[in-house]
Amino acid sequence: MEYQSCLDDLDAPIVTDTSVLINLNATGYAEAILRAVPNHVLAVEEVSLELEDGRRRRHSTADALVRLVASGAVRVVRLGDVGRVHFVTLVGGRATETLDDGEAATIASALERDGIALIDERKALRICAERFLGLRTGHTLDLLSHREVRSSLAQDELRDAVFKALYHGRMRVPNCHVDWVINLVGKERASMCSTLSGQVTDGSRSVQFERDDSRNRLRSL
Repeated sequence: MEYQSCLDDLDAPIVTDTSVLINLNATGYAEAILRAVPNHVLAVEEVSLELEDGRRRRHSTADALVRLVASGAVRVVRLGDVGRVHFVTLVGGRATETLDDGEAATIASALERDGIALIDERKALRICAERFLGLRTGHTLDLLSHREVRSSLAQDELRDAVFKALYHGRMRVPNCHVDWVINLVGKERASMCSTLSGQVTDGSRSVQFERDDSRNRLRSL
């Protein structure tokens, strides 16, 4: 089954959430992936700060972001006045309707810049769908499956990148794209990935996986 990335025909800036950068770092091909995508790739300061907090727990994504910024593959940006207004509405209120600073700032920046918010967590995507009908959103998988990325990486490299994002980054896979991912990485390797949503069926055996939990994701920063 061919995967159609939501980014294929869009040239708007991409604003990456913390989880997306974690997944990209896990692939081992982060710079190659981001350079293949024609869009400008941004990360807000709040995401950078979340990753810095992870550095104190000896996680490596903050260092990876520094390298990506130095290479020009990612640019760190601040929220402007419009973005700050959106940010405040996303971090205040009932727990079921509020987000952490990184997710909120990513959404706010995408709204302010008419960009695309790349976010993997379900709660954040639900809030976007309910409150910001015109906002374009995507997942880490939309970067990995972008047609320019698929053209730039060899098939074995793409397979390896997706597997590492699943296994080490605990990347969430939307249910509608589980088949594409399993076909790419293979059932044996897919069965090793606890955060792959859906099922892997091997003959009469069916393995049900846990769904991604955002608290586990934050512990992997």
